[in-house]
Amino acid sequence: MQQLSTLVWISLVAIMFGCKHEVSETPQKTLTIKLSGNLCYEQDTIHIQVFLGEEIFTGNVTWNNINVSKFNNEYLLIAPTVYSDTASVQLTASASEQKCSQTILVTKRAFKYPAVSYTTIIQPLLTGNCNFSGCHANGSHAGKIELSVYDSVMKSVVPYNATASVLYASLIKTDPLRIMPPAGKLHDYKIEEVRLWIEQGAKPY
Repeated sequence: MQQLSTLVWISLVAIMFGCKHEVSETPQKTLTIKLSGNLCYEQDTIHIQVFLGEEIFTGNVTWNNINVSKFNNEYLLIAPTVYSDTASVQLTASASEQKCSQTILVTKRAFKYPAVSYTTIIQPLLTGNCNFSGCHANGSHAGKIELSVYDSVMKSVVPYNATASVLYASLIKTDPLRIMPPAGKLHDYKIEEVRLWIEQGAKPY
């Protein structure tokens, strides 16, 4: 009887250890992204590393952003062009049957420079070079464009996008017969002020 009890006890202990062994599995390692920074300007290069647990993941990674490229054991992202003061861009990596995401805030590169004022810089520039009789003054509307007041100016401007703005495109023309203003092309620094003002959102102040 005592031998039977001992066998039963040994069997129970073996079952207990067996169950414990089956339950204790190695925890799954988590996929994570580490960035060189979460705030950047357009066209900045962001350095990215992908980790699986505590180790750098060197396998294949699929990204939701086509501007991500691999370089050694890290990835490089060229921050995209945005059409607002600051825009959020979600970066998602897929690897080892997992996904992880990070949000990056991208600021217009034009904001690296001092703000260009419409009232003190842009409107005086337009008044001195464009608002003449027969040109773009109130009542003239050459080319159906009036540049005498802010609301009229904005009809030829796409905020945050100088290249899509008629006003800026007119100032950078190289054809002598189409240069604006007709009296002669503006100095480069003045054209740059117009570009920055538009890229900074073409604010009315």
